[in-house]
Amino acid sequence: MDRHLLVTISNDPQHLHGIRYVAYFFHNKKDIRLTLFNVVAETPAVWAEELSFETVNQGEEMARRNLDHSMKTLTECKRILVQHGFSPDNIDTKHTSQGMSRAMTILREGEEGLYDAVVLGRRATMKLEEILDESVSKGLLMEEITFPLWICRDPEWGRRNVLLCADGSEPSLRVADHVGFMLEKEPEHSVTMLHVNRSGRARDVDEIFARTREALERNGVEADRIHSRVLESPKVAQAILREAHERRYAAVAVGRTGAGGGLLGRLFMGSVSMALFREIREAALWACH
Repeated sequence: MDRHLLVTISNDPQHLHGIRYVAYFFHNKKDIRLTLFNVVAETPAVWAEELSFETVNQGEEMARRNLDHSMKTLTECKRILVQHGFSPDNIDTKHTSQGMSRAMTILREGEEGLYDAVVLGRRATMKLEEILDESVSKGLLMEEITFPLWICRDPEWGRRNVLLCADGSEPSLRVADHVGFMLEKEPEHSVTMLHVNRSGRARDVDEIFARTREALERNGVEADRIHSRVLESPKVAQAILREAHERRYAAVAVGRTGAGGGLLGRLFMGSVSMALFREIREAALWACH
């Protein structure tokens, strides 16, 4: 089965972080389908009393320029991906006018398109941050996002492997399922199951790892590619970030809701998840509901 990603595109060629991440992360590119998605900026609103032949023409000209720029950007991104080994037949391009906020337009496309993951570069992540900072929008976001998000703020080229945060919760197992699906045909990447014990209380870590491993192997990840690691720390996010930095993982994978509402009690609303979302840089953050 093909893995199908929606990759958001910025109009700034200096900020194509999602494109570059996908280009270096996947080695077996023949079974990857990509839809490159650009949200075309709307023309400024004009009050009725300001309407004139000139303003209408100016608005139409600006819309044409924005669309032309979007098409050129999508074409260039497709060229970059083909240059890195993706089949041009497996790359679609799509653009839409910004009917709502850019972030919400992307999230709506991700929901309706049934993609295996939505890849957000730096600019799209910044827009998502703006929505997260608006309390009115938080409930809508939690209802909208039922698909995996890949946050690529500033990923470092050439990193390998996935750090999978495991706490035994259902979202934790769902992200394990997602990681297994994405890595089945990527033998160059291994998975390290990480459990951070922050309370000092003993937990059945063996059972947590066994269930997580089962989800990975069920998706075709070989046993010798799966490792485990336990850390003791009252500061869970900092322990995860330090581990990802020191061992140079390409991705940190987390469920959006941890055991008992812990790790990711709400969409990027818990202290741990918010810290990961705000602070992770060199690695991508893979987050599943």
